[in-house]
Amino acid sequence: MQKSSVSRNRDSLILSIAALAIVAVLGGIFLGIPAFQAVILSWKDYRPIQGLLGSPWVGPANYQQLFSSPFFPQVVGNSLILGILGNLLAVLAGGALGFALSRKAAGRKSAAFLACWLLPLFLPEILYAFLAIFGLGVECLTVPGQARLVYLAVSGFRVFCFTVFLSGICGILGKRRGNSAAKASLLGTGAVFALALARALSSSPMLSLFQTPSNYETMDTLDTYIYRIGLMNGEYSFSAATWFTKWLMQLPFLVIGAVLLAVLMKRHRTQLPASSEKSGMAPALAGGVIAVGITLALWIGLLTIRSGSLPADMWMRPLRNSVLGTALAGALFGVIMALFLLSCRQMPTVSMLLGLLLGSFCGNTVATYLFYKQLTLVNTFLGPALWGCWNGVMLFVPLAVAASMLNGQKAPLSRWIRQMLPFFLLFLGLFLTGVWGGWWEEMVLTSDSQRQALPLLLREWMNSGMAVQYAESGRNLGVANVLLLSSLVPLLIGAASIVLFGFLFPKEETAS
Repeated sequence: MQKSSVSRNRDSLILSIAALAIVAVLGGIFLGIPAFQAVILSWKDYRPIQGLLGSPWVGPANYQQLFSSPFFPQVVGNSLILGILGNLLAVLAGGALGFALSRKAAGRKSAAFLACWLLPLFLPEILYAFLAIFGLGVECLTVPGQARLVYLAVSGFRVFCFTVFLSGICGILGKRRGNSAAKASLLGTGAVFALALARALSSSPMLSLFQTPSNYETMDTLDTYIYRIGLMNGEYSFSAATWFTKWLMQLPFLVIGAVLLAVLMKRHRTQLPASSEKSGMAPALAGGVIAVGITLALWIGLLTIRSGSLPADMWMRPLRNSVLGTALAGALFGVIMALFLLSCRQMPTVSMLLGLLLGSFCGNTVATYLFYKQLTLVNTFLGPALWGCWNGVMLFVPLAVAASMLNGQKAPLSRWIRQMLPFFLLFLGLFLTGVWGGWWEEMVLTSDSQRQALPLLLREWMNSGMAVQYAESGRNLGVANVLLLSSLVPLLIGAASIVLFGFLFPKEETAS
């Protein structure tokens, strides 16, 4: 019996190592190679005709130009404020609420109600930008200070909701292991904080929707600067130097976050007798109702904007493109996340570190565009799907934390997979809705209007005032029907994911 147990543990470790190696190799190809190319690019004067290898070497000239630029200190400061500082309060508040909701919570129903706090995140980022801009008026973006506050409120709210869920669910799982809810909730909060540290100088593509030339003073970050000077102004090498500088400046924050989270995960390896204290679901129920109410209020507010409808010939093809792109990206990411999940079975901490490292390579816009161009994936459905797929690595860290809380080393493989399945499906649902509402990768890689998806249609409406083109028709044209399609689909995916999460959530103590 003992030999059989040792053999199973050895086989399990080999399986985890093999799965981790595959994820690491794939991540090295699609994230590591563009990062390496960005470093080479930054030391050259890149010329598209001559290519990366044939372009002339200029040494540190691009870095000298960056550090001497009067805009550099400003964009670094904005990046810190909108990155880590903008998320700090949201993480602290979300962690405190998650702990409060989990303190007396237990069971599948409580888990489902906690998962309701993710429902606002199933609404894509572009819809939040749409609601903020058209709800408050475009004038709010003309004042730099107001524009910053609006963006911080939107991005902070999403971080807050995710922290509530992860802190709360870790509290429930921690109590099953005999730990206090406070210590377990701290692990969930620490995971979100570590992610914020790993991307301390990074911003969401949503930020560009809030930008106008009049608010660059407070809204221009390293990421938006990289895109503008690289792909809009054609200064590829200078843009690559900016990205690599950002990555180096972010590296100490990444190390701090990784060490912090590794320590917190180590403290939860020891399993104690589970607490016999009776728990109810009233706090989790109240929190879940509030989260659902907030989501419905946001959705109703969204549908009141631009009450007219776009003609079918404008949105039918984008709708088909959105369905195809989301399905393709979901299938690819599902395989990658399944492999990552297997790696977490025996090595959750190592897997978490890999997730943080791969996540730090995201946002490398110019070099990634050139890499996908070399692979002839420009103006294809596969290109944006692959790019979006690797942006999903940000979900790896909370998945590794959940795996560590479920004590996968002791449970048989089949049982452990059943325990992790609700988290896998929930995070896959989050990823699918992120791709459904994503437009950044498509905007960079696609110039063919026939491949345009719904989010890019909404972005063009926001930026160019498409209604002007139809002013002579005498019709009250708006985007109510497109907003309905863009928001209802992800909300349905979110509702299904949350129901499945609650139904499949482990019912009994996970230790064997």
